[in-house]
Amino acid sequence: DMDEYIRIFRCVVDMGAYEAQNGFANPDGDVNCDDNIDLADISVTAQAWLSTQGQANYNIVCDLYSDNTINMPDFAVTAGRWLSDPSAPTVVNAAAANISFYSARLNGEVTDNGGQDPTVTVYWGDEDGGTTPGNWDHADTIGAQNSTFIDNLNSLSHSTMYYFRAYAENSGGGDWADSTASFTTDAIIAPAVIVSPATDIANTSATLHGEVTDTGGETPSVTFYYGDDDAGEVAGSWDNSVSMGTETSTFSTDIVDLTKGTTYYYRAFADNSGGSDWSDVAGFETTAVIEIALDAVSGAEDDTGTLSWSHDLGSDSGNNRVVVVTVGTENGGAFTGATFDGAAMTLAPGSTQEKDNNITAIFYMLDADLPLAAGTYDVEVTMQSSSNIGGGAFSLENVSQYPPEAVTGTTVGGGTYISKDITTLTDGAWIIDVAGSGDSTSLNPDSPQVLRYWFTPGSSTVAGSTRIVPTAAMVVNGWTSGKDKRMCLSMAAFAPAGDPTPPTVVNASATNITCNSARLNGEVTDHGNENPVVTVYWGAGDGDETPGNWDNTDVIGTQNSTFYDDISSLSPETTYYFRTYAENSAGSDWADSTESFTTDAAPSTPTVVNAAATNISFYSARLNGEVTDNGNEDPTVTVYWGDEDGDETPGSWDNADIIGEQNSTFFDNIFALSASTTYYFRACAENSAGVDWADSTASFTTDPGGGIYINFQPSGSPVPSGYLVDSGDAYGDRGNGQMYGWDTTVAETHDRDINPDQRYDTLIQMDNDTWELEVPNGNYVVDLVMGDPFTPSTVEYQAEDGTWDSGSIVDTNHAGYTGTGFVDTGNAVGSWVEISVDAPYTGDYDITVRYANGNTDRPADVTVNSVPAVSGLNFSGTGDWTNWSTVNFSLTLTSGANAVRFTATGPDGLGNTDRVDVEALPAYSINDVSIEGVLLDDPDGGDNFDEYFGISVTVTDGKLTISPQGSAENAKACYIDITPSG
Repeated sequence: DMDEYIRIFRCVVDMGAYEAQNGFANPDGDVNCDDNIDLADISVTAQAWLSTQGQANYNIVCDLYSDNTINMPDFAVTAGRWLSDPSAPTVVNAAAANISFYSARLNGEVTDNGGQDPTVTVYWGDEDGGTTPGNWDHADTIGAQNSTFIDNLNSLSHSTMYYFRAYAENSGGGDWADSTASFTTDAIIAPAVIVSPATDIANTSATLHGEVTDTGGETPSVTFYYGDDDAGEVAGSWDNSVSMGTETSTFSTDIVDLTKGTTYYYRAFADNSGGSDWSDVAGFETTAVIEIALDAVSGAEDDTGTLSWSHDLGSDSGNNRVVVVTVGTENGGAFTGATFDGAAMTLAPGSTQEKDNNITAIFYMLDADLPLAAGTYDVEVTMQSSSNIGGGAFSLENVSQYPPEAVTGTTVGGGTYISKDITTLTDGAWIIDVAGSGDSTSLNPDSPQVLRYWFTPGSSTVAGSTRIVPTAAMVVNGWTSGKDKRMCLSMAAFAPAGDPTPPTVVNASATNITCNSARLNGEVTDHGNENPVVTVYWGAGDGDETPGNWDNTDVIGTQNSTFYDDISSLSPETTYYFRTYAENSAGSDWADSTESFTTDAAPSTPTVVNAAATNISFYSARLNGEVTDNGNEDPTVTVYWGDEDGDETPGSWDNADIIGEQNSTFFDNIFALSASTTYYFRACAENSAGVDWADSTASFTTDPGGGIYINFQPSGSPVPSGYLVDSGDAYGDRGNGQMYGWDTTVAETHDRDINPDQRYDTLIQMDNDTWELEVPNGNYVVDLVMGDPFTPSTVEYQAEDGTWDSGSIVDTNHAGYTGTGFVDTGNAVGSWVEISVDAPYTGDYDITVRYANGNTDRPADVTVNSVPAVSGLNFSGTGDWTNWSTVNFSLTLTSGANAVRFTATGPDGLGNTDRVDVEALPAYSINDVSIEGVLLDDPDGGDNFDEYFGISVTVTDGKLTISPQGSAENAKACYIDITPSG
């Protein structure tokens, strides 16, 4: 109704422009603010309502007709859009962008929304689906659009053509882009890889580096190839390879087990689905530095003028060994020497350092003077007069066989730190040092020194360390002390052995020659500073020094002394030749000439004979025989025996004992025989050539039932007449016709040299172990004597010869002490004195401590080998420090050394401790035992022996058994007599 101007305006406003009117117009409806309410205002209002850009932009969209005038045509456009139904949109494709190997951006535009923004869908795939949605692989809904739009694709396949087509739809209809667009993803290409210089190159290892400079569009798999020859780009021709997995940038790997002083080559290889690439070759040379190796460290401390201990030398001669002994002492004179395995060591010149009787020094011994073989050897250090000595021994390998390349030392009169510089002359040299303090304290080395031993003998401290100097240089070794005391420091530098030289090898005569085997022998007489790998070449002809001319090649491995090669499958009566070859990194050597030997003739049937039976008792015997001819091959011997003669038919004998391969005399101990019975036996020998029986059957008759008499004693003691010996061995064949022994080896055997009857003078302490004797089942009468002739004795231990805590001292300022002084502990809880007591047997001992205490009671706890033994032992006041008293108590000690420590439990510490007396209690102990289940309790009591005579027992399991009972763990067996009865 265009003739009603205001009505039409208000209709527009009512239909949706209310917000535009109120937000942008004046109260009278002047929307475009020109002081007139007219069609222009209506047009602006309608456009603001329709525009997707919002009401705020009304001023730039009012000229809907685009004629630079806002008038009736503009209103007509607005009204038309508002009043008419939407029409179908129009959509077009645009070229794909951002195309890569696996992704792309699909583009399009809604060129006409038809009066209503359409929903856009992009159809795409590796085939053109046209305008049929079901023919496309994928459909991506983009949503309502009215302009340009995008669709980002991922997970595409490389080198592939893809198609796409946009579709737009609103309520007025739908529209497909006029045609299908297409694009092709990028193609994968071969990667590019390079290598860079190796780093961390050592004797036997290095680190290889590489980089993937272009993945080619797909992350490649990378492999390092390396070896001592450049094998080019043929993977199978390289010695070694390391798979690095997939790589996109730099990569590296450590390689080991290389040969020192050798040039190695390496390449990197990268491949993906687009192709592969080899890097250029790179190379490096491993170092050939001789490295000193630590073999073993040992040490000890003592308070006398001689210090000795054992050292485990772990390698044989030829490894450029050196043994270094470092020692320190307080209150002593000069060191008079050091020995290793009884041979004098050399004092390193300039190593002796002394400050107020605090002394340190270094001794050494080179390989030529050391024992040839690895083993345990004695170290001994002596001084003019000394106490409080501590020391350590170091055995090294691969050391220059010259004196130390540098020796130095220093002292300080007081302080908590000592240091000294030393200059090494050779890369890889080792510094060995020893520090000593004039007090019991802590000594800690500076880094990178490695603490190897630390002792606090008496009132001093001695410690030693090692240090490696990779590159020859001046370095400083230092030690920190826990106390401000005088200190000494000695040190010596030892160089690595020289560069390797070619080895020398010789043949030795073949041994162990048979018809089909032999042992080929040789020796590396000079390893050339590096143990060579030895190969033995052998065959039926002399191949001289040409490996390919020999029939056989046996690699023996690394050797530095004598060696052998056992060979087999030889032909009888044939001459064979062999020659040894040795090689290290410096060169190689053939033995000067070829050695030869001839195998024995082919085996023939052996010959075996019986010999008379021996060690015959009522229930056992030893069957004897001899292989008189092994037929060039040791035969397996079997002894057949029984109570009937089975002749040469194995199945006719009761028993068959296989003795094994034999080539001389042999024997077979048999048991569980019947008394007064004749037994027969015959030996049979067999090798690959045949079988031989002894010419005839031998026989013997067991005794009529005499007794078995066994004395329990040390193996070296005299044996009572008519007795067999038991020396604590585990149950088994004793080689005297009897089977007997303990359930485990017993160490406590004694010969007291007190009782004139040897049966009563020797004994074995049972320690809860069981003893057995194999006998036939039946009835026996047993005489058993248990006990110990040992008589009590007292041993005095001076306190000043023991050890004590760091707050205690040895003093002489109060008269009446014995020995050279007494131990005065600090006035504190936990102060202690320790005595090492050597107990002759495990058992109870009377302990007497002589002390002085002034007027104060001073309690203490007692431990034995760190195990609590007595609590609250009271040392009562003695009235004056010159009044000496004793306290008595009992301790259980074990056989051997026992560390008996007295520790103060009160704030006043211990009294002045003079000495500790140890008296063994009477040796009689509980000897209750059972024989075959018959309990034999103590019949006598009071003296040193229990004599169980005439005990009747029955054996049903083939063994007579003696077992300690109850608390009889200290039961001591002297002798036993066993006689059959009825």
